[in-house]
Amino acid sequence: CRRLIEWAEAADEAVSAGNPLDEWLAGRFRQHRECGSRDRRLIKDTLFSFFRWRGWLMQRPHIEYAEALLWAHLLDADEVGDWATELALIAGIEAGVMNALHQVHLSEKAAYLAKHGGFESGLRVDQLVPEWLSQQLEHLPEAAAYLEAFQTRPPTWLRFRGPVPTEIEATLHPSIAGAGFVEGAISREWLRGGRADFLVQDLSSQCVGLVAAPQPGETWWDACAGSGGKTLHLADLMNRQGRIFATDARPEIVVDLKRRAAAWGCAHLITSETRDARSWHPALPCDGVLVDAPCSGMGTWARNPDARWRTEEKSIRSAAKRQRVLLHQAADVVRPGGRLVYAVCTISRTETIEVAEAFTAEHPEFEWAPFPHPITHQETNGYGFIEPWQARCGAMFIARWHRRA
Repeated sequence: CRRLIEWAEAADEAVSAGNPLDEWLAGRFRQHRECGSRDRRLIKDTLFSFFRWRGWLMQRPHIEYAEALLWAHLLDADEVGDWATELALIAGIEAGVMNALHQVHLSEKAAYLAKHGGFESGLRVDQLVPEWLSQQLEHLPEAAAYLEAFQTRPPTWLRFRGPVPTEIEATLHPSIAGAGFVEGAISREWLRGGRADFLVQDLSSQCVGLVAAPQPGETWWDACAGSGGKTLHLADLMNRQGRIFATDARPEIVVDLKRRAAAWGCAHLITSETRDARSWHPALPCDGVLVDAPCSGMGTWARNPDARWRTEEKSIRSAAKRQRVLLHQAADVVRPGGRLVYAVCTISRTETIEVAEAFTAEHPEFEWAPFPHPITHQETNGYGFIEPWQARCGAMFIARWHRRA
């Protein structure tokens, strides 16, 4: 517990300086080989809980990390860990007040902290995120629901190529073929050897490929491919017939993309290169272009709670400028009659509706291409949000245009 407290203080400083928690932890664990798998899991889970509830915990001035870690654990826990008793002794908290509150509503969690933790009464959900966020969510009638969704870690979604492997106990989505989730983290043993029967891919990400709806034999450009999750989904939807240009400006990411494409049996279809979509595009017209643009990543805040404390409002404006440039570059590549798809795993107005509306105004050769929402199946007018409560997944904004023939 003493080590956990020391690491929490160091992690808080690292995240405040802009370092992602998972990367910081990976480096820390490399320095401390004596930490076994059980210790690593306990430390990781507790620190992620701390950042998930940090907004409330810091409402009490001068709270000690030992106490903050204990309350964070209880707020997220299905059952109270044995080690929490030692943490309670250090924090000077009576063991009798410790209850696991994972299944309890936010309002009851707030009341619990007020009754047993000396916190102010009436803790609000908007205190769990940065103050500047409210203006970025004014366009969302369900803004409060998003904030509540940030407080529950979603399950791990997988995309299966065929039947679910026998060693995986997955809950399949009722209407999206091949999509299923498992509770908690998946075993590293499942991923060894470059498996070709499933990929880890959030359901919101899978929805992007369904909206793009590429057809066998078409030519597509995945302009910001990353490590290739959506690229491989496009290839599968095309029945591996056609051509995909997959580019990313980060060399190490493209190496991973090539490895995954080979393991997935799609290397013949995918041309993957280290390219910046802002300054390069395929030499031939494409039937479709996917711009899965870099963004603030708010849609992943439930899975990466530290990110909310690393994100600044100015970074959102900067991301939006880049997103508009990427869409402008992509527009030149879409053939007449082709499609352009824009996706960002965020919900800020600046990066979603404003970017999409600006593109439509600046490019009269494109018109909205309505599509059925992949989860609710309700018809959209050409853009829509994947909302976390629709399927216990991340949030995503997706827009689609058709280039006039």
